[in-house]
Amino acid sequence: MDDNIQLGWIAGLLEGEGTFYVRGGGHSPVIQVMMTDSDIVIRLAKLMNAHRVTENAKKTKADKSIYRVVVYGESAYKTMKLIYPLMGLRRKEQIGKCFDIIEDKGMKPWRVTKSTPRGAKVIWEGGDSHS
Repeated sequence: MDDNIQLGWIAGLLEGEGTFYVRGGGHSPVIQVMMTDSDIVIRLAKLMNAHRVTENAKKTKADKSIYRVVVYGESAYKTMKLIYPLMGLRRKEQIGKCFDIIEDKGMKPWRVTKSTPRGAKVIWEGGDSHS
């Protein structure tokens, strides 16, 4: 698939389902997605070179499983930079706040956490989200 199409797909999904923040007192940029469609979350994880996809211990009110992918550090930062021009106002604001914190703290090298949330089950592993 064409790289521009993949980038557009990633940006579109993150526009609707993504969360952007800096964690650990300003030590690592983070992109997180939680959805009930495991195939979409795994596809995103592969495209973003994430470390793993987990299934949360808690389910939705409709008893559906919730799948989570998190990308940290340099991979998250690079992805934010790439998708920023494609995002809507609200997401640009979230990403802009991350950039402000990153520039203020000068965080390199970034801390990368590969922990699994309590009670979550790993359903896919691969990639290296700190490169």
